[in-house]
Order: sequence, then structure tokens, then C-alpha cells
Amino acid sequence: MQQPSHEHGLPAIALSPVPVADTVDRTFQALSGGLGKHAAKLLNFFIGDAERWEITFLIAGAIAVSVMDITPQRITMWGGSHLFIYIGMSIALHRYFSHKSFKTSRIFQALLAVWGSFSLQGGALFWAALHRHHHTHCDENVDLHSPQPVTLRSFYWSHMGWLSQPRIMNIWEDSRLIDDLLKYKELYLIQKYDRLVCALYVIPWVAFAGLEGYVFGWLLPRITAYHCTALVNSIDHMFGYTWKNDAQCKAGNVWWSLPLQLGENWHANHHHHPGRSNRQQTWWEIDPIHWVVAAFAKCGLVRDVKT
Repeated sequence: MQQPSHEHGLPAIALSPVPVADTVDRTFQALSGGLGKHAAKLLNFFIGDAERWEITFLIAGAIAVSVMDITPQRITMWGGSHLFIYIGMSIALHRYFSHKSFKTSRIFQALLAVWGSFSLQGGALFWAALHRHHHTHCDENVDLHSPQPVTLRSFYWSHMGWLSQPRIMNIWEDSRLIDDLLKYKELYLIQKYDRLVCALYVIPWVAFAGLEGYVFGWLLPRITAYHCTALVNSIDHMFGYTWKNDAQCKAGNVWWSLPLQLGENWHANHHHHPGRSNRQQTWWEIDPIHWVVAAFAKCGLVRDVKT
């Protein structure tokens, strides 16, 4: 999908092949070669860019829900895993790697990168590079996922259409955006093999609960966690109020999205004070995810939390 009002602002980057990715590509090429012209085109659509992966996940999730019974046990699996994945995204990928809202040990930093990879949202270095780029160019023409000006089409673009941009997943290879993170070899390796790291979360679900574990322990939670995350790009830059007007950045505090975003919905507050872990500016703007960060601080896992 093309979005004519947004030129992508990707810096010039040198792309380096990933051995695992090359193997996967060769496998898909071999499969498509034996499927015939039309089937190959269909397969290529679903394994193309990251936007198509999201579409594929949605279709797979819809099929699973339509053919499998929804029981209280499965809803519990879905809800618990969704929270684990979503909170990991927010604490690890957003508040720590993108903004360094707190400090931690090198070991726990690596564990945060692994936790963030369970969301399959591109990895810690990708997420940090993309998000830092966004804060530098909020709602400008070079912002990679701005919904401005607000239309139905721009909503889709900001929510998931932007994933179709060429080389978008390689933005992390530009050291100018994340030079403070690339010096850690373990973070580089976790990023390079992000999908294999995600398998560390998926495999136990499958081992203990089979197809039920895969669908309700990872697939559906991953889908809902992604779309709750994507609301930051879409509705949080289309609606809401702000305590401080910004002529360029249109981020808003969307109170009615609190049950879905758990504190990330106070997005205007975040753009005004991006380094703070706590999004709260008034007593009723509660930030449940910051409560988890505060609990980590009490346990000694993190320190120097910016509030």
C-alpha cells in the first residue's frame, strides 16, 4: 500500500543478509516453484513485507476462532498471554530501549530484549530506531507512520500500512539512531535472530498444550497485543486532548483507550516528557504499566526510574 502524503525518511543503510532469513527465503522459493503461477503469487503475497505478515496473522486468527470452541480456560490463556506480551512490549521496547526511562544491569537488559521479542514486532533495536525517528519527526512528512492529515486511509496507514515501506525492517542498521545500543553484542544477536528468540515463547505453549497452546497462548495474544500497540500510531495521533499544544505533533491523550493500552494511551503526555516512565500528569490518568516498572524497582531489577 502506498501513502502519497508521507515520504519515508529512512536513512541510507547498508543491508546485510541474515543466514536464517536466506534459508527461509530459499524454502519459500522452492515451495512457490512447485505450486504453479497463481498459487505462487498468493503465497508470495502472504510472505511478503511485514504488512502482509500482519494480514496473514489476522486471517489465521479469524479462522482459528471460527473453528475452535471458546472456553473460559482458553480465554484465560489468551488474556494472560496478551498481557505478558503487551506489557513486555511497553516496558522493554518502548520505555527502556527507545527512551531509557530507567537503568538496569546488562543481564536484565538482555532479558528485556528477549521479552520484547516475544511480541514479534521487529525486535528491540528495530523498535528503538523506529520510535526515536518518530519522536524526532513527529507527524512531519518523513514520519514513517503518521496518520496526518486524518482520513480513513491514513488511519490504516498509521496502524499497519506503513509496514509495507521498502527496507523498513532494516532501519535499525543505521547506527546514528541507536549507537548507544549497538555496542552490546548480545542485543545485536537477539535482534538478528528475533524470530528464533520468539520461538522460545511459542515452543513451550505448543509442547504443553498443542494446537490450543499455539492459538490461544501465542497467535491470538500476539495479534491483539500488536493492535493495542498500533493504536499508539493511529488513534493516539488522531484523537484525544493535550495539556500543551504542539503545532506539529498531534499526539493526544485518549482516555477511552485506557483498558486497551494500559497507560500508553496518555500519548500527548508521553510526547511532552518522552523520557519518563510514568505517563500520569493528573490523579486520574493512571498508568498500570508504570506500576510494573515501579515493582521491578522495588525488587532491585531496575533503578533510577524517571517519573
